[in-house]
Amino acid sequence: MTLDQLRRCMKLANENATEAVALTKERVDVETERAKLMEEKGALQTRSETLQAEGKAIVEEQAELLEGSKELAKLAEKSDLKEAEAKRLSHNVRIDSNRQRVDDFNASRIAIKTTKDALDPRIEASNVRLKKFQNSVEEHNYGVEDWKAECANRPYAEADEVIIKKEMGN
Repeated sequence: MTLDQLRRCMKLANENATEAVALTKERVDVETERAKLMEEKGALQTRSETLQAEGKAIVEEQAELLEGSKELAKLAEKSDLKEAEAKRLSHNVRIDSNRQRVDDFNASRIAIKTTKDALDPRIEASNVRLKKFQNSVEEHNYGVEDWKAECANRPYAEADEVIIKKEMGN
């Protein structure tokens, strides 16, 4: 290799090494960010599944309460009014409790939707960042392959290498 060719090869080798270090750091950052987002997404999914189960339980309880209301109407016709009134009051407490569960359910549903609406753009941004990172790695790999094709296993004078290292400050 000529002195200029060796200079170019050494410059490319340094650039590739510097870029490899930067890409390694970027990989750690991207993977950490994605892991955190996937953890948040998993937690949100778990909350959503729990909420769905709660919604199903509420619907079942409402069906029971409706059936209980029908039975109370029949009971009021057939039995002692005091007994019917006591059962009605107890039934109304259950109805109020169910209404509170419905309100809590709706508030949780809104909170989950708000969290999801905030998380989705972050995941999209992370996907874009990952794609950009993958493209950078691919470009880096092409650069390394180019260096190998142009510079690897080519004879050069060691004295030239010493001169170039001094020029580069190594």
